[in-house]
Amino acid sequence: MSEQILREQLSNCSLHSFQIILQTLLSREGFGEVTILGRHQPKQKSREAGHELVCQRVIGPVSQTTLVKVIRGANIRVRSVDEMSGNIVRFNATEGLIVTDRKACNSTTRVLSQIEGSRVQVLNGIDIARLMVKHKLGLRKNGETDYEYFPLLDEFTERVQPILNDVRKWT
Repeated sequence: MSEQILREQLSNCSLHSFQIILQTLLSREGFGEVTILGRHQPKQKSREAGHELVCQRVIGPVSQTTLVKVIRGANIRVRSVDEMSGNIVRFNATEGLIVTDRKACNSTTRVLSQIEGSRVQVLNGIDIARLMVKHKLGLRKNGETDYEYFPLLDEFTERVQPILNDVRKWT
């Protein structure tokens, strides 16, 4: 039951809050250091060739990079998979992750299954909610949904946004 509620909360939170939740979950899942790049608003263009987060994981002498594209309020289309595949090559990344609060459309699922050794994976709203339950993110100690978590996170991101805008002007 809490997974369904978490999915609804994820669909309603701001893009920046969604990115912070992803950053926390991916870090806890072993993706290494997760950096949120320049896009924090839905209508804002990505400054990093279409991906919003980068995960850097170093295991001994091996460095692995995961590019993360966030798509909110729409199903994942084949075009997004094609763009991510190109970015993996362009940025010499290990893999790509397309994250949505919705799902991949049937043609996208079919294309992903046909690409042998595809380095693009899809993480949908159900997957994110399950990870939140697994890592107890957005939940109270008794396992119930923490209804204060999402509004407080949105409030935090609203207060931080002017600072991020100033930093962007300086860089």
